[in-house]
Amino acid sequence: MHLVRPIRFKHAMVLAFTAGAVVASQSGPYAFDLSRHIVPPDEIIGGGPPKDGIPALTNPKFVRAQEADFLADNDQVVGLAQGGEAKAYPLRIMDWHEIVDDKVGGEPLAVTYCPLTASPVVFDRRIHGREVVFGVSGLLYQSNLLMYDRTTESLWSQLGGQSVAGSMARTGPASVPSELTTWRRWRALHPDTLVLSLDTGVSRDYTRDPYEDYEASESLMFPVSHLDARLPPKEPVLGSRGTKTAWQLC
Repeated sequence: MHLVRPIRFKHAMVLAFTAGAVVASQSGPYAFDLSRHIVPPDEIIGGGPPKDGIPALTNPKFVRAQEADFLADNDQVVGLAQGGEAKAYPLRIMDWHEIVDDKVGGEPLAVTYCPLTASPVVFDRRIHGREVVFGVSGLLYQSNLLMYDRTTESLWSQLGGQSVAGSMARTGPASVPSELTTWRRWRALHPDTLVLSLDTGVSRDYTRDPYEDYEASESLMFPVSHLDARLPPKEPVLGSRGTKTAWQLC
């Protein structure tokens, strides 16, 4: 049984990249085989950056809470507590990397965050008994991050919670409870927490939100099939899927 985890849905986009290029199987900057798929291939589109253009963190470094002076009290973090270990993943870093392949409490996990939908989801990286590593494909489905595993190069929907194309299609990794909250609250609950370090090995300006202008806009850059006219398209909502509830801490 999974505990509740936070997911905040917001359709958005990003930087000054050219958007919306339809994927061509096994060609161009998005070389993925779409011959086996469970979603329409023409709805899988390029988000601008090529495969691994947004670099996932595979050897993350951490600092202690008292060393995380780069965080303000109201900065948002994805908080994860498992196996007696607590870790915080600041959104100011996740915005630039989207995936952290990590181990928490000895368990191999993928901490993911899609800035376009403002959704944090944590997955167990063991698929069919094999530990996999996820990367950022550069592709989107329904304005949401498509990850890929480096073993089979199948594409995985972050919010859909399953593989949508490739040899692993229809496979769903186990999700792990996490929390989207403020640094102040997470630190109060877990004073011994570790914090994802700014020392990522990648040159990025972590003081800048690359999505700030787009989040302030009312328009969408990427297509979404189902929009509810009762709400603005970027309105944060509470969502649920089956018996798993998604929620946001305010």
